[in-house]
Amino acid sequence: MGVNYRWRALSESDLPAVTALSAEALAADGGSPFAAAGWLMSRWYADGVAASFAVFSSGELAGVCARRAVAEPGGPMRIAGQVRPAFRGRGLGARLLDSALAGVRADQPVVVETESLTAAADELFRSRSLRQVFAEDVMAMPLPGAAAAQAASGGLTLVPWTRELAPRFYQVWYEAFADRPGFPGWPASTWIEWISDDPDFRAEWTLLARAGRRDVGFVAGAAGGWIVQTGVIPQARGQRVCAAMLTEVFRRMRAAGETRTVLNVNVNNPAAITAYQRLGYARTGRRARYERPLAPAEVAADEE
Repeated sequence: MGVNYRWRALSESDLPAVTALSAEALAADGGSPFAAAGWLMSRWYADGVAASFAVFSSGELAGVCARRAVAEPGGPMRIAGQVRPAFRGRGLGARLLDSALAGVRADQPVVVETESLTAAADELFRSRSLRQVFAEDVMAMPLPGAAAAQAASGGLTLVPWTRELAPRFYQVWYEAFADRPGFPGWPASTWIEWISDDPDFRAEWTLLARAGRRDVGFVAGAAGGWIVQTGVIPQARGQRVCAAMLTEVFRRMRAAGETRTVLNVNVNNPAAITAYQRLGYARTGRRARYERPLAPAEVAADEE
């Protein structure tokens, strides 16, 4: 006998079941530790959602997908979804995604996002003419013990974040990332707010590295052992500046009771991936975004 599925829209009361499904998927697929966090589930499946689709089997949530309302005029529709591992291979993911895509105008930009990318999901997205425009590997490792965390600073002076020093952190960020693909070129006020205006930001884990009279690197840390961002100016690369900064941050995190450190690194940055692997980080998953390309006529209109 075939499985009988029941389809309906999500309600706010479904969020605990959605969170449990996502936690099960995260355990199976790897990915960002917050892939099943309550705040993310609310953002994806409740707050500002234009349409949602849920499939149940014998009362169990088997899969979910939602399309979020556009935040700004002309902005993309954003889609996220997940299928419980036990129900995969039955075409549910394709039906959910197609249902979400069916409600988007042909001339409307679309972004599909995932914090736990799998090979099957990548194949599905590409089969719907969605192309990957962003991908980061999630890397983690246990924090080293106190003895292992003691390392020479390599002649660097490491100074914690203050509002007064924020412009110097920004200048290092600008120099360190200006040659990276997709560099946003933000003004100081935008980057400073982005990096520090979060309750999880930890000033004591956010360090500026100085060699002699020059600022050469920075690292920004957050609650949960997160390394939010690291950067080293081009002239100081290959001198273990990043390793020295992170070793000190690890020591401080460990002293504060953290046991694990996690970071994201763009897949188009192999040098950084190698550097993190040397420190002991290992890949635990991948997060990604996909977009539907604009039709030729729409591209031409945008270029006029």
